[in-house]
Amino acid sequence: MVEVKAPSQPSTMTVREIVRLTYFSCAPYLSTPEPSRGNMATMTTDLWMLVATSAVCLLLPTVYLVGRLRVPGGLSWGTGNRSEPLNAAPWVHRAERAHVNILETLPVFAILVLVAHVSGKSNDITALGSQIYFGARVLHAIVYVVGIPFVRTLIFFASMAGLILILVQLF
Repeated sequence: MVEVKAPSQPSTMTVREIVRLTYFSCAPYLSTPEPSRGNMATMTTDLWMLVATSAVCLLLPTVYLVGRLRVPGGLSWGTGNRSEPLNAAPWVHRAERAHVNILETLPVFAILVLVAHVSGKSNDITALGSQIYFGARVLHAIVYVVGIPFVRTLIFFASMAGLILILVQLF
């Protein structure tokens, strides 16, 4: 039995002290060991690039949403059944395709980054590969929406090079 004495005079405790006191008073009854900063995983560059890429995926639909809303009847089309295609500007359709394109490669990027992290193979090369992938995907989306075809393809292959850099570090 753990005996806890009340302090003789009232004191102010920080939230951290309260959590530690609560945790350590219950620790004998828990099966998990005491957490320590040395054992906690840190956010690597690879993981930050994965989070940033996910944010781009969440924000990219706003680009073509704005384009759809600018078309007469775009709001009713967006809230309706969408049985007929919307006659929007070409950049709106390119923005949709850019979004679909990043969604096609995001699972591969996520798997590579997470496997590198979990296996302990994250290093400067995987960080560089992640940064190349992220930067290339942002540029790819911009160039795709603007409508520069050949440059878009080169940037796409740059993002693939970033994935390959991560992949070769796993072997």
